[in-house]
Amino acid sequence: MEQARIQGIEATMNWSNPFHWNNTRIAPGLVLTTTLMDHENLQWNEPLTYRPNQLFTAKANLHVGKVYTELLYRYASKIKEVKIYPINERVPMKFVDLQVSYDFGSITLQLGVNNVFNYNYASRESSMEPMRTFTAGLKGTL
Repeated sequence: MEQARIQGIEATMNWSNPFHWNNTRIAPGLVLTTTLMDHENLQWNEPLTYRPNQLFTAKANLHVGKVYTELLYRYASKIKEVKIYPINERVPMKFVDLQVSYDFGSITLQLGVNNVFNYNYASRESSMEPMRTFTAGLKGTL
């Protein structure tokens, strides 16, 4: 490709409102991000391959005492141009992830589910994104 042009705009909104209730700190939060793009292969006057026109992410979290939860939604619009299988149907990407953690003091237990609804999606032809996965972890300080 000789020349390409990518132009667009991105906007982010952050909100949080911590407060106390019955001596427990409660901190809800929300982060919204969107990106709108126009992209073009200037040599062929076509959209660039494997690029969505819109991206959107929403992250809601809630911290109640020692418990932290986070819900993440990721969206990417349908890709217009591909290289290998141009007749295959293309769909938008829609993923939901959930994370929960509990702080025991010097150790934090973390549990999560990525791709909660088991959404099947290929960001490139013949390359499936991960199916639903479960995660568990321990994080500690010395």
